[in-house]
Amino acid sequence: MKRLLTVVLILTLSLGVLSPSAGLALTRSDRQKFPYTAVAYIKCQFNCGCTRYESGTMVARNGMVTAGSAMLCPSHNKKVSDMEFWFGWISPSDFFYHYNGSCSYRCYADFSNGYDSENDIGYIVFPENVGETTGWFASLFTDNASEFKTAQRCKMVGYDGDWDLNYKWVNASRYSDVEIRSPKGNDAYASGTPLCFTYTDYGETVHEIRAIYTAKSDSYYYARILTNNIYDEMIDDGVLFSH
Repeated sequence: MKRLLTVVLILTLSLGVLSPSAGLALTRSDRQKFPYTAVAYIKCQFNCGCTRYESGTMVARNGMVTAGSAMLCPSHNKKVSDMEFWFGWISPSDFFYHYNGSCSYRCYADFSNGYDSENDIGYIVFPENVGETTGWFASLFTDNASEFKTAQRCKMVGYDGDWDLNYKWVNASRYSDVEIRSPKGNDAYASGTPLCFTYTDYGETVHEIRAIYTAKSDSYYYARILTNNIYDEMIDDGVLFSH
């Protein structure tokens, strides 16, 4: 199990009122403070010509976790050709930080036989320390499914707000199978949205990501937990975690 601490940014920005969205209504000032600044709105363009809009979460100075469908088209199994990132996103002209430079990635998904949520996860490595500007979440990478069987409530922290969730682990043999019962009407999540557990550690509030939302069916919402192999390969690829 690898548990990493978080960095919180204290930001002073102009105030404004934001209309309610799918999540909780937040002011412009709230949306441009941590933890929302560490969640990206991502435009993904693929070699097949498709475009998708996903979400990603900074978990280190230069590392982000996101859904595999941000890097591999779930309809055509073609690789991403271009990615553009907005942090603290409100609109295309109103955001906290925009990144449109180069990056590398590793994708664990395989959609050659159609979409499968089992390994719909991946990560992005930036050549610069984007997290020094945006902040980053604490994280828990583990192969122990019981880490998700806590009685704590979790929430999805999106670029447009957050949602309190009730969830139930469905099948510990598949990392993707987490059933999430969400508030009525709040089902417009972007793939890659973090499942966050919030707790207090030595008097400080910690926002810890343990999984990412990937997909939904008529019966379930699905999430993929962060496993140790992902942490190890992020380290190998130069991700600068806090220790």
